Amino acid sequence: MSTRVNPTNRTVLVLLALLLLITSTVGLIIGFGARLTGLALPDKHDPVLSTESLTAANDSPWFWWVIAAGSLVIVLLALRWLLAQFAADRVGHLDLTQNDREGTTTLTAGALSDAVAAEAKTYPGVEDASAHVRDRSGRTLVLALDVAEYADLNAVRSRLEQGVIAHARQALDEPDLPIHIELHPTST
Repeated sequence: MSTRVNPTNRTVLVLLALLLLITSTVGLIIGFGARLTGLALPDKHDPVLSTESLTAANDSPWFWWVIAAGSLVIVLLALRWLLAQFAADRVGHLDLTQNDREGTTTLTAGALSDAVAAEAKTYPGVEDASAHVRDRSGRTLVLALDVAEYADLNAVRSRLEQGVIAHARQALDEPDLPIHIELHPTST
């Protein structure tokens, strides 16, 4: 999931949670028949919509069209959100072909990611590693490391630049391949 989608998801889900929390609290208050001063709540045995409301809705031809339009907007927003979940910027295959007349060369991004992560895990102070290639506005290798509390972060970074990053750039024949490194300290 891209970093663009995560904050949007959090915001929408928090707003939805607050809406559901408020409506369920009001529903419980009505259900238990509690009376709040200054607030006229319906009785728990009253219908949700009064006969007058239903009659007014049925007498107004535009009412159900507004309800349908509002429902359509909600469905379209939900569909847009769902499609955003699948709009990942991760790459499946890397085309390393330099000359089509000599054939094609492809490398699965998973193979590169696995090799990078496996090499990074062998470095002192690195407890776990994962990697993936993404293509937002050009290829970028993202390397996430769980680093031990005692590890010297400068030494780990220097070792990464001399080893795994150099190897990844050499494998892709891209000496200027951007690398995004995330160091996550862990407690042991």
